[in-house]
Amino acid sequence: MPDTDAELALQAKAGNQAALSELLKRYHGPLFATAMRAISNRDDALDVLQDACIRILGSIGTLHDTKLFYPWARNIVRNLALDRLRGRKRVQQKREHIVAREAARVSGSDKAELLYNQVLQAIQELPDEYHVPLFCRYLEEISYQQIALRTGRSVDSIRGLLYRGTRMLRDSLNKYFENQD
Repeated sequence: MPDTDAELALQAKAGNQAALSELLKRYHGPLFATAMRAISNRDDALDVLQDACIRILGSIGTLHDTKLFYPWARNIVRNLALDRLRGRKRVQQKREHIVAREAARVSGSDKAELLYNQVLQAIQELPDEYHVPLFCRYLEEISYQQIALRTGRSVDSIRGLLYRGTRMLRDSLNKYFENQD
């Protein structure tokens, strides 16, 4: 059995399941760590890793440089983890929306519901790269470092996204309120 990742990856591309299995065993720990950094939940990270193994199995033929198996596999894990986070955020947003609507109904305040809905809509209208950082920071009150880990970006990148995203959100809401007067 070959020792190097490149040799194993080359054999895996040729259809050798044992070679692919060996690569996945070698990198199980680091790939799991990548999923954990992004998701921070062991069970979800294991699910992501399982999904990634299936994706890797199905797309090993698309690996262009066999020397880069691990970075390629890590990107698959990170992207699947981020997809799972986005899905979790959508479910959480729906729950928050229902809670806010119910709170507005109980208190008799239609303005609170309208404002909440307008803020959610304004965030959704921003470019996609701003959604997760804004929701994590302002709705979940998560630190810059945690957002960086979840998204695979640097803390400075998150600060920039939050700064620009907050400015765009403010501009969007200002236009909304100007039209309400």
